[in-house]
Amino acid sequence: MVLIGRRTAEERVICFLVGLRKRWSHINNNSVTVPLPMTRQDIAIFSA
Repeated sequence: MVLIGRRTAEERVICFLVGLRKRWSHINNNSVTVPLPMTRQDIAIFSA
């Protein structure tokens, strides 16, 4: 829990997505692509 508090917002989002992908892959027993429906504007704002 201490490590979670020290992560940046970007690191927390990345950890969430990696964990989500791992959980989905256990359900489907194979590799999973996590859909992220984002517009170009959303991506530009997030990556700024």
